[in-house]
Amino acid sequence: MDRKDKIQKILDAYKSGMSKKNIDPKGNGSSLNTLLGGGNPTQRKVDEMYINVLCRKEVIDVKELKLSLAPSESLTQNEKQELLIKATKAGIKKSKINPKTNGGSLTRLMQGKTLWPSVVDRLYENLLKILDYNLSKEDFREQKTKSLESIVISLMGQVQDLQSQVESIQSQLKSLNHIPKPNEKTTRKICGLPLLQKEDRVKGYKYKRWYAAYKHNGKRHLIYIGKDLSKAKERIEKGIARLKAKS
Repeated sequence: MDRKDKIQKILDAYKSGMSKKNIDPKGNGSSLNTLLGGGNPTQRKVDEMYINVLCRKEVIDVKELKLSLAPSESLTQNEKQELLIKATKAGIKKSKINPKTNGGSLTRLMQGKTLWPSVVDRLYENLLKILDYNLSKEDFREQKTKSLESIVISLMGQVQDLQSQVESIQSQLKSLNHIPKPNEKTTRKICGLPLLQKEDRVKGYKYKRWYAAYKHNGKRHLIYIGKDLSKAKERIEKGIARLKAKS
């Protein structure tokens, strides 16, 4: 998998609710922040985050797999085969489930080939042992409850991370509410003079122009600035000098 695909997997994991600290525990989320901000983390950091995403996914997949398991006598052969394939895809090594042929029987199963029912039963029982399940229905119910609790705790952690992000965004929005909106009438000053924007009409067309209000010899004067404020300081200073020269 190339760098671009790994980065996409990392971003997908973050969007799905995986916390920054789980994706980038060494950097406390800093490398992910760099990525989210359009930056370019080193290849080593990308590889680290990608591995963390894969490991986290396998943990969740295995937990979900546990909820699908059941005592062997309550499942059909097809159901057992589907769970064996799901376990392999979730990251459990084929050689661990199928040590007798070093994963050979599982490989054939994943290729769509038929296995003897006794082989399927043996592999399924191995899977139960790997995931610490007993075959008694009572113990199985207890194991399922523990597995469900584990998933709920994991999801609660993700919810808490999302709540923290929401609170941070809400805090930023509150601070933005104190910034004057563009259409609010706030007094702006340049060179100590208040500015105002007037609408002038020239040959039937409307133009908005900036002026500075200057009081000289008891009389109020408007010093023309123009349509923008880029040359306001220069024009105000010239306007003041001109009015003073006339008096």
